This record gives sequence, C-alpha cells and structure tokens, in this order.
Amino acid sequence: MEVISLDTIKGAEYNPRFLSDQAFDNLKDSLRSLGIVKPIIVRRENMTIVAGHQRTKAMRSLGIKETPAIILNNISLQEEVLFNQLHNGSDYEYENDQPFVRINGIVLKAGEFIEVEPKNVEIVKMQGNIVKAESLQKMILKYGPFGSCIADEFGNVIISSVYASVCKLTGKKLLVRVIENNLRETAISFFSLNYGVFNYDNLPKKTYMQSLAQMKRSVHLSTEKKEALNKLNKSTLYEQRVIPYLKYNKGLRVLDFGAGRKSYVSLLKQQGYDIHGLEFYFREGDNNSISTGIVERDIDTIIRSIKEHGRYDVVVCDSVLNSVDSLEAEFGVLSTLSALCKKDGVVFWSGRPYEATKRLIDRTTIKASHRNEVRFFDNNYFSATIRYGQWYYQKFHSKEQVKELSSKIYGDSYSYFNEGTAFHVVARNQRCLDQKELDRGVKFEFSLPLPQGKRYERAADILNALMICDNQFKD
Repeated sequence: MEVISLDTIKGAEYNPRFLSDQAFDNLKDSLRSLGIVKPIIVRRENMTIVAGHQRTKAMRSLGIKETPAIILNNISLQEEVLFNQLHNGSDYEYENDQPFVRINGIVLKAGEFIEVEPKNVEIVKMQGNIVKAESLQKMILKYGPFGSCIADEFGNVIISSVYASVCKLTGKKLLVRVIENNLRETAISFFSLNYGVFNYDNLPKKTYMQSLAQMKRSVHLSTEKKEALNKLNKSTLYEQRVIPYLKYNKGLRVLDFGAGRKSYVSLLKQQGYDIHGLEFYFREGDNNSISTGIVERDIDTIIRSIKEHGRYDVVVCDSVLNSVDSLEAEFGVLSTLSALCKKDGVVFWSGRPYEATKRLIDRTTIKASHRNEVRFFDNNYFSATIRYGQWYYQKFHSKEQVKELSSKIYGDSYSYFNEGTAFHVVARNQRCLDQKELDRGVKFEFSLPLPQGKRYERAADILNALMICDNQFKD
C-alpha cells in the first residue's frame, strides 16, 4: 500500500458503476465519520483507478488531497478492465451471512493500517456465498492481495470478511484497517448501504460481435465425437416446442429469425418443411467474417416469400434475446417477430431466466457440474464481460419481464415454460403494437451495423414487401 496524491490518478472511462445522488451523499458521510478506511486500487502503468472511482470522487469533493492506494503492477489493459468488474462485484463489504473471522496474537491499534500474517487470521465460522469467495480466490491467486478489511480493536473483522477469509485460505497477508470499538455499528450501517449499481449504457458496443456470444447449434453432424457435441448443443426450444408443433400442424411456412449457423433450418428443410432462416451476422463454416452476400440473399428470399404468400405462419427466435446489447435491440427483435408473422400466427422465442442464473450465483454450496461464474447485472438484467479487448453483453429476463414483453407485443394468448437454464414462450400473434412501433422494430433490425461503419440497408425493402402483403392478403 502507498499513500498517493489524488492529482496523480484518473478514472477509467469504462467503469460500469453508477451512483445516485443519495448514495454519493452517504459515501461522503461515511468518509466524514470513519475517515479513509479502504484503499483505492490503481494500475501502475497509467495510474488509472481500477476500483474506488466513487470514493475518489467523494474524497475530492471533500477537499481530501491524498489517499492510501494499492498499486497493481504489470497488468494489461484487458486485465485492468476484468479486474475492475470483478472487484466491483466481488469485494463484498458487509452481509448478514458473511464468515466470522478474527485477528489473533497481535496488538491492534485503532486508526492504523496493518499487514497481518495468515497465521494470525482465524476463520471461526466459514459461511456465505461460495461463488463470491471463489471469484475472490481467483483474483488473489492471479494478482496477489489487492484489497483490505476493517476490524475492531478486539480483532473481529467487521467489513469484507469474505476477502479476509480468502486471504487466509490462500496463505496471503491481509491488510487490515483498525477502527475504534465504538465505531463498529457506524461502520456496519455505512457499509451495508448500496453504493452504486452496474450500468453498461456508456460502454462501447459492436453489435456484429454479439452473435459470437450465442450457443452454436449443431444438429446434423456425423462423427461420433460431433454427435456427442450435437446432443449437448441441441435447442430445447426446437426439440420441445417447435418441432412437435410443426409435426401436428402440417404445411406451415416458418421463419427462423436469428438462425445462427442455420443448423435447424437445414435439418427441417431436409425433412420437407417450408422454412427460411435469417442470421444477420451469419458466418459460413469456420470463417469468422460475416457472410453478407449470403445474408442479402436470405433477405431477398424472405421478401419474395412475403410478397407471394404473405407473412409467415410461424416465426422462431431461439436464444437471440439472450445476446441483445440494449433495450432498443430487445424491442427491435420482438417487434420484428410480430411484423413478420401473420396475425394469429405463432411466435416461439426463448432466452435465459434471470432467476435461475441468480440462484447459481448466490448459492452457498458448489457442485462439480456447475460453472462457477459470477455475473454482474444492471437494473435491466444485462451483464457484460470483456474478452480479447471486446465487450460482450448478455440479457437475462425475469419471469415478470417476459410476461410484460409478451403481453405488450403479442397479447395475452401465450404460454411460458421454465426449463431451468432456458425459458420458452409460445405466443399467439395478436399484433398489439401499432404500425409505427412495428415499423420502428423492422427499421432497427434491417439496418443493423456491420464492421467498418457499414450497415444493412434493407429496412425499406422489407417494409415495402409488408405493405404489398397487406394489399394482397388478409392475415
């Protein structure tokens, strides 16, 4: 730990935390009452704040000139971003079920930061969220001790006892700030407050990369190894909802919107079904480049089909809603499904339920089969991670959000199925949106961005086809 001037550090533009005015006032009150009891974290290479943006802002507003800081050396920009997010979501301050940790065998003096050897840290009772503890363990093993805890003069760890317990378990020294015993309840009251929420609105978005965040569907592979992968990656929406429906309702025209590699489109075509597929960011074979020529031909096929036969009887949208990067994109997808489906036709859509994911994150026990992944949600249940310098976004939906969206866009004639790691919706398209809203969605979807500043420019063609359809057919 070092004491540094606030003039020497700068905030990270990507910091995904948002603080309300009330929370900011609470943070300043905490500094006035307790002093600086938590160091900020800074990347040495560019003196960028990795964690502690809001505390730094509050200190500056109070006229504080210096702060204790933990300096991280030799980390890349990508590691800096990852560390920021993991620290924001993993350095849990005070929780009712946190571990009970004590500092033993040394004299503690209030008002000081001291470094405590692992042998002097005792985990009296280990409890709480195992996933959070594991995420901290990974960070400490990779970056070294990066945080601190707060203890009273008796040695009881009050704040960040999860971090303290992980330092003990990994054999790392623990940085402790000691406060007066009479400030214990004050510290708990301040560190129990919410000092910000994740907000990804200002982060960069490259929508054409989002398709890489989707699961690959592989349903017609031949080798034994690929057949095992095929079984794992089968679409539950198709297998449990779409295919059984089509078997009992012959002769329907089907559109798979957001078809990925178009595996199910190819499979059903081979079985004689009248199905078209569209994936705006389709990548052929092992090619990472977007096959825009194929996409343009698929759009032409859809336009021709709508002009000749009307809107589709069935529209399928499998897992696309999990990889949208904004609420506008979410609306664009769902409203376009309604626009391309005939009135009283059927829309199938699926995604990942927020509740199930949250239960996995909050669990207190672990199974080997579970992925130990911490996600950090904003108020709309978006999460974001960075890989190879690129932000990827995923949208999770609560049951209430799904109901609200389905009712608003398709009407009240729908069924909701929770399959654990996925939800399915089967909706009768009553087309509840007005024409202006439907056009808005179509314009968004058929003008999606491409690399090098380009865009698809097919919205006018689709809208023209739908207008011709309205003049020729009655859905």
